[in-house]
Amino acid sequence: MPRMLAPVLCLVPFLALGQTPGAPLAGTAFVVSEGEGDQTDPRLSGTRAVYTNQAARGSSEIRFQDLLTHADAAIPTLGGYDAVADLQGTQVVFTRTTSSSLVYGFDLSRPGAYATELAPRAGADRRTPSVGGHTVAWRSWALPREAPRRRSSSTTGPPRPSPGSRRTRAWTAPPW
Repeated sequence: MPRMLAPVLCLVPFLALGQTPGAPLAGTAFVVSEGEGDQTDPRLSGTRAVYTNQAARGSSEIRFQDLLTHADAAIPTLGGYDAVADLQGTQVVFTRTTSSSLVYGFDLSRPGAYATELAPRAGADRRTPSVGGHTVAWRSWALPREAPRRRSSSTTGPPRPSPGSRRTRAWTAPPW
């Protein structure tokens, strides 16, 4: 009987009377970007923000803004589709997709520099990076090792990723 009663009691809101509402947020609200297209995936670190800016279909860039001065700029894309950035201090990591998805790093303290691919590896497919200190973690999709094939017309085409081939990888190095 007590097992049946516990789920019912969890649904009764009056049991939460001991909670107090938090203080209202203080500060000034402002728009970071209201340009054409979509601005998504915001991340904050200190007084800086990064976000994905997709002004046109089929292309996107990572933009960053100093929230104190409102200075806004883009990380050069070099023709890639850049998205899903993360930020810590002046270090930005993001996914750049061209023929495959790779993880890149950019140092905001070096204006005019280009982003650098992190831990380059042929055939890599990496996405959704996250940065913490000098460690960057990302999701890696690896193609399974190709098994020996029989000579048959039914075995054409590249190998496909198997459901168990997704891995989270971490790379530790000094700032790029």
